[in-house]
Amino acid sequence: PVKISGITMLSSKSFPAFFQTFFRCPEKDSIAIILIIGIAIVSSLMIIANPGFFNHDEWDKADHVMRHGFGGYVHDYVRLQQTLEFGHPIRPVSFFIQGIAALFMHGYPFVVHLMDVLMHAAVGAMFFVAIRRVHENRQFAWASAIIFLISPLAAFSVAWPAALMDRLYILFGLVAFVAAYDYINQKRTVISLTIVFIASSMAILSKETALILPATLIVLPLFSLISLRNKRLWVAFVVWCIPIILYLLYRAPALANSVSGAISTPYSASLTNVPEGLIIYAIYPFL
Repeated sequence: PVKISGITMLSSKSFPAFFQTFFRCPEKDSIAIILIIGIAIVSSLMIIANPGFFNHDEWDKADHVMRHGFGGYVHDYVRLQQTLEFGHPIRPVSFFIQGIAALFMHGYPFVVHLMDVLMHAAVGAMFFVAIRRVHENRQFAWASAIIFLISPLAAFSVAWPAALMDRLYILFGLVAFVAAYDYINQKRTVISLTIVFIASSMAILSKETALILPATLIVLPLFSLISLRNKRLWVAFVVWCIPIILYLLYRAPALANSVSGAISTPYSASLTNVPEGLIIYAIYPFL
């Protein structure tokens, strides 16, 4: 412990010891991941037991499945298509899973919420794996994953079925990060880059926000500026960016319309939105 102004704080050396007392991480990663899934389910039992409160977007998908069948839904939603403006979501991966969830909304709402919780558990497991890659202390990775799983800040995304898009693009982003880290550290080569490419593709087809995910590789140079000289880091970065660039090129006409204001859109782009947006995002967790 280090005393600063009369306040006892935990130093970096005693920090792991603190977590060893309250968070016992299993010795095997496989057991840790199984427990992470169990903790996610137990801590989210109230969400799973929700009798089924769904919003307009979710009922819209369920109505489409009921009227046109699952095949008709897949034809209309699970494909790339041009739109007039970028605010119209094109998310084949997310819409496919949302269509499956829609099959259970009427009679078995707990299945929908269980799917949400299992996605949350998968993100928690990959979060644990990612931290284990960049941090030698497994207790730190374990505690971080548990805090993430039970955090009230994550509850809103987990309890809201339509937010599966946020869970999915983060899940695939973590997969891409782990694969990129393995490639950069020469643990794997072509296989790792292939996983980075596939995971990046799945992420950008889950939600457009995934276009910022390659920036997570900046974590590595932060640990050591020498990493900037590592050609493997830049190769992984480029491979991660390729699906994103292809997606943006495909949707360039819609993006141009939204930015230029050539057509009226519900999501108009303007620099005047930035100050208000920063304030809203800053206070949102405390609302």
